Amino acid sequence: MSKAAAMPAATARARGRSVGLLGLGRSGRAMAAYLLRRGVAVWAVEEGAADPDAELVALGLQRCDGVQLAARLLPGPGQLVGLVLSPGVDPEWHPLARGARAAGLPLWGELSLCGPLPCVSV
Repeated sequence: MSKAAAMPAATARARGRSVGLLGLGRSGRAMAAYLLRRGVAVWAVEEGAADPDAELVALGLQRCDGVQLAARLLPGPGQLVGLVLSPGVDPEWHPLARGARAAGLPLWGELSLCGPLPCVSV
């Protein structure tokens, strides 16, 4: 099975294109690294004090502010194909998440990037 075929649908859809990422805490940095290593361009917004580490910058992480990311939600060249949310981001409240949804873009989290997981019940 090729690497592309083994990728979850969300990641495969974004390969060679751009996604937005809200939050560069631990989970956000891990998701950014995962996507960048799979050929996805990542535009990240961090509202707190977290800075991307040197590895993410070397992989091509683009740091931007909310206005720059909001402009990439609109149709046209450079439009994002989805918005990745760190666990602490509320998709119902955050204006960029609401804007992405209004633009018809999917919202993804960590589990969306992993693909379907088996369900185990006891």
